[in-house]
Amino acid sequence: MTENLKDLIERCRKRDDEAVTTLVMRFQDLAMNIANSILRDLELAQDAVQESFLTVFQKLETLREPNAFPRWLGRIVRTHALRMKKNRREISLEGKREIQSKGESPREKLEKKELHQFLHKALSTLPTRKRKTAELFYLDMRSCTEIADFFKIPKGTVKRHLYEIRMQLRGMVSGFLGRDIPTKKRHKSSSS
Repeated sequence: MTENLKDLIERCRKRDDEAVTTLVMRFQDLAMNIANSILRDLELAQDAVQESFLTVFQKLETLREPNAFPRWLGRIVRTHALRMKKNRREISLEGKREIQSKGESPREKLEKKELHQFLHKALSTLPTRKRKTAELFYLDMRSCTEIADFFKIPKGTVKRHLYEIRMQLRGMVSGFLGRDIPTKKRHKSSSS
């Protein structure tokens, strides 16, 4: 028997890690379907869903009607996916590949700044190669092929690293909700 949505959301508002995981697991397929239908790129859709859940947990207190959660999540996912689609078009393939940010409101700028601060803090916990892979992919907007060429490793290895990074960052959502993100951890894997 699955927990009702109202109780689950209430537990998430109390920063219950198990509830956060349950909520993400329950709605990640819905979020992925929405993001992928807009972006038509599985990796970008995963990124949009990740950002969407970060936004959800930042703004969960503003959700008045728990039963409206699926529609609310859908709007957040669409917003992130459409922004990513727009930014993807605006990326210059030459030079520094800077993203044009036109007409951002002060609130959007603050949210973007907070998200970037969180990402930089979270990325600093990764082993050197994975951190550099994440920076190249998420911040410099490099493709998996370009990253594979840079490190002289197979493209599949880059994709595996990005998957592992996403899983680790997903686990840090609770840290973004108000608890400190742990400092750099030592990893036994020498391939990192």
